[in-house]
Amino acid sequence: MGSGWSCCCWSTAWPPGATGGATARAETWARAAGISFRTDGTASAAVSRHLARLRELGLVDTAPDGRHTRIFKLFEDGSGTPYTAPPGKADGSRRDVYFKVPFEYWEQGFHESLSVPAKVMLLIFMSMRSRSFVLRQDKKFASWYGISPSTAGRGIRELQEMELVYPFLAEQHLDGFAVLGQSTRERWALAAPFDLNINKTDREAADSVWTVEGVACTAARFVAILPTPSAAPGAAPAAAGAAR
Repeated sequence: MGSGWSCCCWSTAWPPGATGGATARAETWARAAGISFRTDGTASAAVSRHLARLRELGLVDTAPDGRHTRIFKLFEDGSGTPYTAPPGKADGSRRDVYFKVPFEYWEQGFHESLSVPAKVMLLIFMSMRSRSFVLRQDKKFASWYGISPSTAGRGIRELQEMELVYPFLAEQHLDGFAVLGQSTRERWALAAPFDLNINKTDREAADSVWTVEGVACTAARFVAILPTPSAAPGAAPAAAGAAR
């Protein structure tokens, strides 16, 4: 699964509360992340390769610490900002929402019934912390998560078949290939119980679309972009003749 899977492994391997960085032997990191279980010195090379990729993505930073390397975790958005644990406030920003996987994932057997592509896409959509999203499977989107477009496509189709994602709304977006410069695309949402990583503000804003006022605003936006129909040929002369 490439770098995307590496990110997941390193996140689970990270010591709790180690926001100021953590230092350990290469063999320790390798075992914790599931990279290598060897003790003959070869684990160091494997760990170095993974760390180099994570540094390129702006997900970790490193510094010498004696004979070892100290690793600093950065925000998952690739901005290079030092990582801080989310406070867990439901009414805060997206960064305040702590990423959670519901117990139903195991209790209802999704850990066994879902394929690896479907599990990857489910975690990706949950990590967006958004009420709705576009089902992207283009090369740029897939490469960010270290997967292929075909893997993303297979995962999305399985989630749709399992009804773990559902159509939420249609929206207008800029489209350079459309005659009017805009086109319509569908946004999807995660079905319960996988829709839990959303803050209160985003949830209320998304749900307001379905109120009477929200529907009226959406209709007004659609009407605003529609071209004004031209008068039918011969209509003006006929009207003029009628006036005479």
